[in-house]
Amino acid sequence: GQWGDSGGKSHRAEAAHAELGHTWSSRWKPRLALWLNYASGDQNNADGSNQRFDPLYGASYAFYGYTSYFTWQNMINPAFRLSFQPFKKLKCELIHRGDWLASDTDAWVKSGRRDATGNSGSFVGQETDVRLVWQVRTNLEIDLAYAHFFPGGFTANTGAAPPTNFMQVAAALRF
Repeated sequence: GQWGDSGGKSHRAEAAHAELGHTWSSRWKPRLALWLNYASGDQNNADGSNQRFDPLYGASYAFYGYTSYFTWQNMINPAFRLSFQPFKKLKCELIHRGDWLASDTDAWVKSGRRDATGNSGSFVGQETDVRLVWQVRTNLEIDLAYAHFFPGGFTANTGAAPPTNFMQVAAALRF
C-alpha cells in the first residue's frame, strides 16, 4: 500500500501479487502456476487525489509480459505459466496473460492511452510468451524469447490496435 501526498495530490494506492502453483517430481520437472498481479489505478484525474500505484523501482520486463507493454500500474493481470526442463541444459516456459485496467478511467500507463470517460472498456488484451534458455557451456547461456500481443477492446477503442510480435535473442557469458 501507498499513502501520503505526491505532486500536490493526496495519494492512496495498493498493489498485490499472488501465485499458486505445483511442481511435479518427474524427469522434466514440470511446473504449472497461476499468477495474479494487481495495481490500483486513478479513479478521477481531476479530483485532487491519486489512486494509481507507483512501482517506484524495478523493471517490468518479463514480470508483466516480454513485450514490456505493461508496468505495475493500473492493472489486473492474471497469468497461466507452464515451465519444464526436457534436458538438463534446456529450460522452457509458456506464459499466457490477460490484461485489464483496474480503473477504466485511468491510463494504460506504458502506452499513454487513456479514456477519462471509461467508455472504451477495460480489456487491454492478451499476451502469449514462449521462452527457451539453453546452457551451452558452464559459462555460456543462450536465452530466446518470443511474445505475441493480441489487442483487446480498450486498445482498439483508443487508437491503432494491430497485433504485435516481440523476439529476443540474448547471451550471457560469465567469467
